[in-house]
Amino acid sequence: MANNSQNDLPLDITPHIEGSPDVDVADFYPAAHEGLFLDGEVYGLSYGIAPYVFYIKHKVFEAQGVDVPDPTLTFDEFQSLVRELNDPEIGNYGFTSSPEIMLIFPLMLSNGGRYVSEDES
Repeated sequence: MANNSQNDLPLDITPHIEGSPDVDVADFYPAAHEGLFLDGEVYGLSYGIAPYVFYIKHKVFEAQGVDVPDPTLTFDEFQSLVRELNDPEIGNYGFTSSPEIMLIFPLMLSNGGRYVSEDES
């Protein structure tokens, strides 16, 4: 990972946590910090995780004659369902989300998306 020559960022904090009696990377939930590691070096530690949930408006399903899905639907099934429910002319949208990146991350990352390009730009 290239460093910013002006302020040496990002900073590899591995030397600061190795052998520390206060920090054991093994204590962290792996999915919460794996994006903070690169080539065996640590660039940050997670401070917590929180689940993201979807809420379903049953009346939207009823209005369009679509069955409410089983909660174990796959992402492909979710995409198909979103397309089936989407009808902007009557004000129904198959899926909406706040434009905050942290709310979109779970969908993006769990479906093969990346925050940065393959060349880390």
